[in-house]
Amino acid sequence: MQNNKWTTQRCDVTVARTTGTTQRCDVTVARTTGTTQRCDVTVVQTSGTTQRCDVTVVQTTGTTQRCDVTVVQTTGTTQHCDVTVVRTTGTTQHCDVTVVQTTGTTQRCDVTVVQTTGTTQRCDVTVVQTTGTTQRCDVTVVRTTGTTPSKVSGPLAAAVIF
Repeated sequence: MQNNKWTTQRCDVTVARTTGTTQRCDVTVARTTGTTQRCDVTVVQTSGTTQRCDVTVVQTTGTTQRCDVTVVQTTGTTQHCDVTVVRTTGTTQHCDVTVVQTTGTTQRCDVTVVQTTGTTQRCDVTVVQTTGTTQRCDVTVVRTTGTTPSKVSGPLAAAVIF
């Protein structure tokens, strides 16, 4: 994960729920150095309120790191969520984000970022709704240089914004 050509890449994924309402997840991955990766996750709940998760991951060893994130909602209330980052190899990073809403229901987001070559970044987002139903979308972004994407694939490819 030492490809310092990478600057900032933004993946904007919109997930439509089976009820017809829309849930939006914004994931921003920025490589500031070879050891720091920043993930910004924004979750818009069905009530229209916005919940934002700012996650900064510093890889001290390249194995496993755990950090706690405090989320402040637009209503001014505060929620706590746990983010676990597991580096299985030098090219795979797994982010498991669990968000507990103020209503007491639980919403879980699994975000997996796999760097296959240093020019390819894969975002695999799984959203489990509070009803128990599951929606899954895959977004693959291939960057030919450090700044320009050349290919976007997946069922929600049109929802990816750079």
